Amino acid sequence: MLLLLQASSVRHGDIRENFVVHNGFIEVRYKSLKPVLRVSTGFFIFIKLFTQPITIRKNTMSSPAASPSCEGGIPLPIVKLNRVVLLVGIAAGIALQLPIVTTVLFFIILLAVIYGKKGSLIFFIGSRLFAKQNLTAEKEDPKLMRFNNSIAAILLGGAQIAFLLGAPLAGWILSGFVAVAAAIALAGFCFGCFLFFQFNMQKFKFFGNKP
Repeated sequence: MLLLLQASSVRHGDIRENFVVHNGFIEVRYKSLKPVLRVSTGFFIFIKLFTQPITIRKNTMSSPAASPSCEGGIPLPIVKLNRVVLLVGIAAGIALQLPIVTTVLFFIILLAVIYGKKGSLIFFIGSRLFAKQNLTAEKEDPKLMRFNNSIAAILLGGAQIAFLLGAPLAGWILSGFVAVAAAIALAGFCFGCFLFFQFNMQKFKFFGNKP
């Protein structure tokens, strides 16, 4: 899949959260995005999205999000566990027609959104279940994890409202969106990562590199 970026306003030396510009070339530095070309920063920049996280070349201006040892990052085994829990849980809820399953998932994800790793039951379990793998595993930016969980929480929260209002079909559709996104992410393409990248691009477009 090709991502089309408008980069007419990008200047030499610009450092942004997800990319850095050097001598008229743009390099994506976000772990879920792998550039196959370094092309001139003209009006359009084409960058291909790859399916697996990568280790971006370290440089003196690299951000924590671009490092495999991302400080405070979420190990990928735990990220995958989070997706598996959502997919299997929602699929089971739909198969058994038990909205309560989505309610439980909603509160689990909501706590993770509010309190981060400290409030995540999935992180707690994954830290112990994959203790050895986590030591050497690639890590994901906690901001990205929280962003993805926020989307899931909003959809599952909407599903709860639909169930309470007596509209189960709408509730299952909203829950199904979360399950489908989790399945696609497990297959290789993280839609939430794509949205997160676009969000940051627009944020820096309008506000620049501000805290």
